[in-house]
Amino acid sequence: MNSHGSPLACLKVQAKLIVVYTHTGQTAELVAKYRPPMPILTMVVPHLISDGLKWKLDGRWEGCCKYKLSL
Repeated sequence: MNSHGSPLACLKVQAKLIVVYTHTGQTAELVAKYRPPMPILTMVVPHLISDGLKWKLDGRWEGCCKYKLSL
């Protein structure tokens, strides 16, 4: 489903919350552009990249969200 269809589908089924899974936050921005009346919960999960023994997280996950939940 595209970013325009998601808010329309949520209105049709009277959803209370939109959950967006993204690696960069861009998908949540596209959904928010249509200003749906229900809140949007964005789950930003960065890519884990391995370079031999070194591991790093890749993706724009810093600064893309209003609130953060660290696990």
